[in-house]
Parts: sequence; C-alpha cells; structure tokens
Amino acid sequence: MGFISSSHLDSPRPVSYSLFQIRQTAARALAEVSSATQQHDTTWRQIHDWLTDENQVDPAWADVILTCLVPYAQRLRASYDWLTDLASALFAAADFLEGTDQQMADSFQPTHGYAP
Repeated sequence: MGFISSSHLDSPRPVSYSLFQIRQTAARALAEVSSATQQHDTTWRQIHDWLTDENQVDPAWADVILTCLVPYAQRLRASYDWLTDLASALFAAADFLEGTDQQMADSFQPTHGYAP
C-alpha cells in the first residue's frame, strides 16, 4: 500500500507513495549523504592540517580563518546528520506501514457476505 496524503486540503486527488518508493528514496539519501560526509571529512582534514601547519600559514591568520570555518563545518556536519536521521525515519515509516498493513490483513475476519 504505502502512505497516502492529500496534496492540498481541498484537493480530491490523493498523492500515494509506495513502500518501494519510500525505501528507494531513503536508500538514495543515505548513499548520497554518506558520500558527501566522506568527502567533507577528507576535505576538512586537509584544510585543517594546512591551516595548523605553521610553515604554511601564520598561526594568527589560522586562528582567524578557523574561527570562521569551524562553525561552518559543524553546521554542514549537522546537516549531514539530519539527512541521515531523515533517511532512517523514512525506513522506519515504511516498516511501520508495512507492519500495519500486515496486521490489518492478519486480523481481518470476514463475516458471512462481506468477504473481499
């Protein structure tokens, strides 16, 4: 089945998302955020190493630059963590919906004349 939601409160046509699409989106998000996180970590390590090498950059300038870059890097890392949490929530939602569908199917006891 999947998640069905109206695209607009007045809209008579629902929008439906299959469990496959939900899981596919979550998997793609996890793959992309994993790649981006690895690239970010590698690049940040190179920048940090260069800035903290006294032969490359004057320590006074390095402190000024790091004061600007560290919060940016932390916010970017927090964004990656948020995207990872979102993908995990999508997987959990798909599992919940699938479990609910199965529970409903398992608990349905058709009565005489009302069998599907």
